[in-house]
Amino acid sequence: MKSYCAALAIIGLFISFTATAQNNNVGIGTTTPDASAILEMESTTQGMLIPRMLESERLLISSGTPATGLLVYQTDGTPGFYYYSGSAWVSLSNLTETDPKVASITTNAVPKYDGTSLVDGTITDDGGKVGIGTTTFTTGEKLAISNGALQFGIFPGYLDNVPNNDWTTFEMANNKGIRIWDALSVDDKVAIGTKNLTPSAKLEVSSTTQGFLPPRMTTGEMYGIPSPA
Repeated sequence: MKSYCAALAIIGLFISFTATAQNNNVGIGTTTPDASAILEMESTTQGMLIPRMLESERLLISSGTPATGLLVYQTDGTPGFYYYSGSAWVSLSNLTETDPKVASITTNAVPKYDGTSLVDGTITDDGGKVGIGTTTFTTGEKLAISNGALQFGIFPGYLDNVPNNDWTTFEMANNKGIRIWDALSVDDKVAIGTKNLTPSAKLEVSSTTQGFLPPRMTTGEMYGIPSPA
């Protein structure tokens, strides 16, 4: 009886593998292996166990001609999965990502691609401040932009040109407007050509070499102004 059952099991197994072999692939745990797979295994309770061996046993394989991609699990020494690369055994446990194209080594520098490698760019970011063309910041400054001669900065709530507040300053504090030192100042007043606005003046224009040129237009253009004040 036992021999009869064993024979039936062998015949069933043979029929199963014959059916899948007709599709040039094999299914274990499934009768419908994916057409793109030479071998498909399905299970919710078991895994796949590849050959396990000692390091010395793995190295003995190298005395022959290991197939490229051959995979084993080493149980001693530095245990883990090893595959044969075609010229040497490589541990999957010690793989580290190395990008030979990364040549940026400056702290906080944002790399740029120069066509060959990622190298240091002119932008820096330390997580709290961003510099373009500069790594020097005034206290409280969040963004600094420099062309080597002029530096322009952004502070919380306003923009400022540094150093010494003696160059162009764009200020937007409290929605008061825009101030450009030595050219234009706007809070609730406007100054052109001076940063020393006369307190009683709403608008002050200062120059010793230039005059004031109001808008020039034809009569038709003048009368075409809608709802003039």
